[in-house]
Amino acid sequence: MASIEKITLTAEVEKVLLPAFLADADFIKNELSLGVAELFRVHNAFFVTRLESTELVIVALAGENLAVAAQVIFDSAKAVGCQSIRFHTKRNGLARMIKKFTPEYVETVYRVKI
Repeated sequence: MASIEKITLTAEVEKVLLPAFLADADFIKNELSLGVAELFRVHNAFFVTRLESTELVIVALAGENLAVAAQVIFDSAKAVGCQSIRFHTKRNGLARMIKKFTPEYVETVYRVKI
């Protein structure tokens, strides 16, 4: 079984995560520096999370072996008492990758530039 490791943001890790940060890079890096969010690694997959009550929020996820990382995230969240995991993504492939966890569609998000 792969293990989960809490890490700090380095330039190398940021380069991998930057596409997943989208336009929120500064906000996410600030949340990491304040301790609101945490950064983890499973093999060569990196992800930023934050806890909202009993829900684990996947803020950003990128790298390799994402299917393995998804299982480790699920098992770790369950082990610490989380009731659910939420993620927002622009990647339809991620939904297919986590199909075995029977995800529930919750919302559609739109952005209007002004």
